[in-house]
Amino acid sequence: MYKKLITVDSESYSSKPIIIEANILKGMFAFSIFYGLQNMTSLSTKIQSILKSSLGVKLPNAKLIVNIQDNGEKYTDDLELPIIMCILSCLGIYNDTSNVVFSGRLNLDGSILPVTNPYKIMKKMQINKLGYLILSSSTKEIVNYRNIQIKYAKKINDIVSPNLSNHGKSDEVHTYSGVTFNDILGQKALLRALIISVVGRHHVLVSGVSGIGKTLAISSIESIFPCEDTKIIIDNNFYNYDGRLWIRPLLSKIEPGLNKTLLYGKKNQPGIFTKSKNSFIFFDEFNNNSINHIKNIAATMEEENLSLSFRDKKIVHKNIATIIAAINPCPCGNYGSKEKDCKCQISLINRYKDKLPIPIIDRFHIKVQADYEKYSNKRDENFYDLENIRKRISKAWSIQKNRYNNLSIMYNSSKDINEYISISSKQEAYLIKLINHYKLSLRTRDNILRVARSISDFEGEDTISDKSLMEAINYQIYIY
Repeated sequence: MYKKLITVDSESYSSKPIIIEANILKGMFAFSIFYGLQNMTSLSTKIQSILKSSLGVKLPNAKLIVNIQDNGEKYTDDLELPIIMCILSCLGIYNDTSNVVFSGRLNLDGSILPVTNPYKIMKKMQINKLGYLILSSSTKEIVNYRNIQIKYAKKINDIVSPNLSNHGKSDEVHTYSGVTFNDILGQKALLRALIISVVGRHHVLVSGVSGIGKTLAISSIESIFPCEDTKIIIDNNFYNYDGRLWIRPLLSKIEPGLNKTLLYGKKNQPGIFTKSKNSFIFFDEFNNNSINHIKNIAATMEEENLSLSFRDKKIVHKNIATIIAAINPCPCGNYGSKEKDCKCQISLINRYKDKLPIPIIDRFHIKVQADYEKYSNKRDENFYDLENIRKRISKAWSIQKNRYNNLSIMYNSSKDINEYISISSKQEAYLIKLINHYKLSLRTRDNILRVARSISDFEGEDTISDKSLMEAINYQIYIY
C-alpha cells in the first residue's frame, strides 16, 4: 500500500512543502527511512520503537520504505510526527491525512514535543494552501492565523486512538498513562467520592492531615474518565475566545496564591477558569488562599457561571469547571495526626478554620475525610476495574442527558434539578427530621438530593434507594 503525506517544517528557510511517502512492498521484512539518498538508520530504529511501545503497532512482515523529499535543507526532528502518521496511514490505521500538517519531535513514549516556531509553520501552510495543523499540547498558546485550524495532542495516542479499532483493537481504547486509582494506597472513601463527583460533576472538599496522599489521589481522577469524554477533549480541546485558540485541560491544578488575572483572565486573555470550562480544577491547600480569594471562588460555584467585565463588554461563561479543593486542618498540616505533632497555637488554628465558614463549605456538594493508611503491598485487595468504572460513568451521563433533555442542564450538580428528583415519603420524613435535628441549611438538603441522584445513576437505580440516600448524607458530615 502506498501513501503520501504533505507537511512543512519550522526551521528551514524554504517555503516548499515536504513530501513524505510510505510504501509496503513484497519481500522479507525490512524497514528503512531515506532523506533524499541518505539512509536514516537511527531514525528508523526510533520510529519502530515508538510504534511498538506507545501504540502497540507491529510492522508487517514485508518491506516498508519511507522516503522524505530532500529540498536541499538539513533534516529537522519536527518531521518525526508526520513520518509516523504517514506510516500509520500506510498501514490503514489512520486515514485522515489530507490537508493536515503534523509537526513535532517525539519521545520514546509517544509524547509530542512542542515546535520552536509554530508561526513559521502556519505561514508556510498559508502559502501552500494547507488548512489544518496538529501540534503538541505543550506548545505555547498561539493566536489563530487566518483560516488555519489548530488542534493539540499530548501523545500520538490522542490522535490515533479513535482509529486503532481498525487495526484489530477494541472500539474503546483508553490511553491515559498517568496515576490511576490502582496506584493509590487505601483512601477508598475519597476515591468513591471522586467517582460520584465525575458522575454528576459535583464540587468536592477533601480534608485531612498533610502527607497522606490527598493530592496524588485527586490527580488520579483522570484515569476514570470514559473514552468518549477523552475523545471529546481531544477533538474539541480548543475554543474561540476573541480570535484566539486555547487548550482545554481535563484537570488543572492550582497552588495557593495564584495571581487573580491568571485565574480569572483579562480582556483577550482567558484565565484558568475560562479555559477549564466543563473540566475540573483542583485547588491544593485551598485554605492557604486569602479570604477574599476563597469567597470569589465560592461565589462562582454558587452562580454556576463566570462573569467577566471589561471596559467595553461583559462576558458570561456558563457551565464552569467542577471544583475539587484539598485543605489541611492547620497551617502545619498535622493537627489531629496520629503520626506527627502539631506545632500550631490554638488561636492560629481557629483563624485558619475561620477562612472556611459553613456557608462556603456548603457550596461543596461532597465533603470527604482522607485518612492515613498504613503501608501494605497487598494492592490486589483494592483493585479497581477502571474500564468498568468508565462504562458505568458513561451510562450515568447518558441517563442524565435523557432526563434533562432539551434543557440547559447537563449534570445532576445543577441547582435547577430539584423538580426532577423525587424520594419516597418515608425518605422525605427522615430527611426533614435530620435537617431539623442538626439545623442543616436548605443548601445542604439540595446537596444530599443531587448527590443521591448521582449515586443512584451510577448504581443503575431508577429511584433513589435508601442506601444511596444514606451515602449522600454521609458526604455532608464534615470534620474540620
